[in-house]
Amino acid sequence: MDAFGPLKAYVPGYGKDTRRGSKIVELQMLVFCCVATGMVNCQIVEGGKSTGNYLEAFNRFFMEAAVPKVVFPDKDGSLLKCLTEGKIDLIKPDGTLARERGIEFETCPSQGHSAHGKIEAKIKAIQECMERSGIKNQRIHAMGWQTIAKAVEHDVNNLPLGYLLHQGENSQLLSVLRPNFLKLNTASERAPTRVFDVPHRPKDLMSDVTEMYNLWYRIWCSEYVPIIVKRQIWHNEEES
Repeated sequence: MDAFGPLKAYVPGYGKDTRRGSKIVELQMLVFCCVATGMVNCQIVEGGKSTGNYLEAFNRFFMEAAVPKVVFPDKDGSLLKCLTEGKIDLIKPDGTLARERGIEFETCPSQGHSAHGKIEAKIKAIQECMERSGIKNQRIHAMGWQTIAKAVEHDVNNLPLGYLLHQGENSQLLSVLRPNFLKLNTASERAPTRVFDVPHRPKDLMSDVTEMYNLWYRIWCSEYVPIIVKRQIWHNEEES
């Protein structure tokens, strides 16, 4: 896991004050990445890098996914405080309850973020698309950034991992395996491909969110996704 930012936001109803700089809100995007599947989870951290703000992001992540056994963060004081001193109640498949204090973690060395290369690669892809599309420096309200973060998360998790072959009695079915296949209902026949919106309505907060996401998505599709075609490892058959 790692965070990047700042992302600029404004407070709805205080647009003039925000433009003057008296009510600028800086956000961070906290990105979790599974080391096994490459699946990402994006959460917006509001109000700076403090323990309480990180706890909010952690709780949203735990409710959407699960409590990880081991975490690989960088050396951020507030982040390490959450992982060291935090308490969490867990429910096991058999219905029994357990309480754990702290989550096992291993930090990367100073100036050695390449040690956690998987999360760095994911963040780099997201950042580059945000910078090229111009939305990184745009001011959107905080919940708007959270909406964009979830839409970005869905698109990143749609990148292929490989092929999945289903053996049947009469036929075989070959499908593309994506991280979203491993999440409940995110790869079903009702999986979304864009932001939910109402057409031909007056401009409001959601209009800016839709516009910013569309800018990011165009860059993502035209600049980053074509690179995947060159990854020949997916097309070579080798014995392990």
